[in-house]
Amino acid sequence: MDWTPPPTPMTWTLPTPVTFENQSYASVTVGCPTASDLLKAADVPGASAVDVTLRLIEAINVERVPYGALREMPAFVVEQIGSYFDMFMGAPLPGPLEAWRKAETARRVAAT
Repeated sequence: MDWTPPPTPMTWTLPTPVTFENQSYASVTVGCPTASDLLKAADVPGASAVDVTLRLIEAINVERVPYGALREMPAFVVEQIGSYFDMFMGAPLPGPLEAWRKAETARRVAAT
């Protein structure tokens, strides 16, 4: 099997700069996340796919754009960055902690 290098970092220029807490962000650059980045982003109970993508972007963006500012980005940009992640990995599975929580909830419901 041949080794495939990770995709090169990509930069998205925002149509309108996002201002958050007196900082302005005109672009977002992301590279290849680590397994730890994926697990941390996915291990939020009840998180939507968009939320997981935003948390992953927050963890690895070069400009250090905070989560609050990322939430203000246009949705199509978030989807484009999510598609970039899909180029080299599948969607992250729920973390073991989330699976345990679901099992515990099901057990409690069955006990009532």
